Amino acid sequence: MESLYLQELRGYHYHPAMYERFLKTFGKPPHYFSIEEWLQAVWSFDHHGAFSHLRVADTAQAYADVFGADNVVIMPYEEMKRDNRAFLVRLSQLIGIDAEESLRLCEDQPATRNARWLEAHVERLQEFNRSPLLRWQYRYLKSFQDFKRYLGVMGPDKIVDSPSARATIPAEWKKKILAFTAPQLDAIDSQWNLSLEQYGYVVSETETSTQAATHSKAA
Repeated sequence: MESLYLQELRGYHYHPAMYERFLKTFGKPPHYFSIEEWLQAVWSFDHHGAFSHLRVADTAQAYADVFGADNVVIMPYEEMKRDNRAFLVRLSQLIGIDAEESLRLCEDQPATRNARWLEAHVERLQEFNRSPLLRWQYRYLKSFQDFKRYLGVMGPDKIVDSPSARATIPAEWKKKILAFTAPQLDAIDSQWNLSLEQYGYVVSETETSTQAATHSKAA
């Protein structure tokens, strides 16, 4: 959810027309909203907005209903993190394309493509909330490319010496997210024998609060 929040915070500024519901909630950009404000907003949307991404069992079942369960393969993200080369080879084999060609194409992609904003970028965005003058100046930017230059995402003053942006999910929202995802994870784990607990997932709503708090750090 942290990654999705940062992605939508960025997308809301780069392509506001695609985020109509955010425009109604937060107004026209530029505007920084915290992860808690974002969670409250998306929870109020139809089908809980971005929370629909967590309906993994429902999604898998929809594919199984159309293509048959034997033709649905679940590949946990943690497998890619552990060995992205092996993950890509297996994925290529499953969909019937040349694995070596897939590896070459992926290796040719720039490391910064679709990269997460840095802390310094978010700090510059927050300046708009504090400064009416900056918001006024924003109206005269010719394109979102100019905005990206101001944030230091690109251009001669591009910021590179800053850690990746992070956002802390409040404890009450961690509990709500776990309650929302546990039944989905339990269902997909049982049907596809994924053994998700080996990756640290909470697949039971009866888990102790201590276990839930530990796992929620990765939410």
